[in-house]
Amino acid sequence: PFNFVADPIGLAAGNFTYSRDDLSPGVGLFPQRLTFSRIYSSSAKNQDSVLGKGWAHNFSVTAKVNSDGYQGMGEDSALDAVAALVEMKASSDLLTDASHPIEKLVIATLGQRWFGDQLINNTVIVTQGLNGEVFVKLPDGSFNPPPGNSSKLILNGDGTYTYDTVHHNSMHFNSSGNIDTYKDANGTQVNYSYTGSNLTSVSNGFWRTLNFSYTNGRISQVSDGARTVQYGYDANGNLTTFTDTLSKSTTYGYGLPGQITQIFYPSFPST
Repeated sequence: PFNFVADPIGLAAGNFTYSRDDLSPGVGLFPQRLTFSRIYSSSAKNQDSVLGKGWAHNFSVTAKVNSDGYQGMGEDSALDAVAALVEMKASSDLLTDASHPIEKLVIATLGQRWFGDQLINNTVIVTQGLNGEVFVKLPDGSFNPPPGNSSKLILNGDGTYTYDTVHHNSMHFNSSGNIDTYKDANGTQVNYSYTGSNLTSVSNGFWRTLNFSYTNGRISQVSDGARTVQYGYDANGNLTTFTDTLSKSTTYGYGLPGQITQIFYPSFPST
């Protein structure tokens, strides 16, 4: 379910991107194989994460409530603007009465207040790695997906969210908005465990588990029980070293915090 770019330069924004698979227990594809992948984008250099500024990983999947007036007024879809169109039409009809009866003025005012309320907490952003999808809440409580997206976002009775794809894969998010289960169309389930907001383990039904360790709020190592990869950071919180399962290190140099300017691989550690 996670898509990473292959071209290092984004054609639309000109941003530099970089991705790497660090540890991959299991065989086949996700969810049978639990590949831990990192992705960097220079356009996200001001966004901090457990891997440092500009970085994200594929098991970081969230559903967060947000307010977006532009979306609520139909920036991406006319369906998103249903509340705005209904309120504008109703208020227009009420205020065209030349006698301006007080009851109509009150109703129009209440309608405008209602519309304003529709623009508060009216979107849910589902983020996977550095990619985000904006779902807009409609007056009936359902969510309209982004253009070209057939996935469904469902608000459950306990206030949590479920994300269903057209291929019948589903993700459930806990009360904090973090993914806690993924299930594919065949019933294979992946479970996500947390300590506070930090992801501590990812496991599937094939006896594959990834365990995450943290130092000062940053991921310091990831292990599958037999193999371990490690991460190091500078004083600014930039990810500066990655050490693979063979104890070979890749280092990253930065111009500004979050802005990668150099990558040194184990085969050429200084050039």
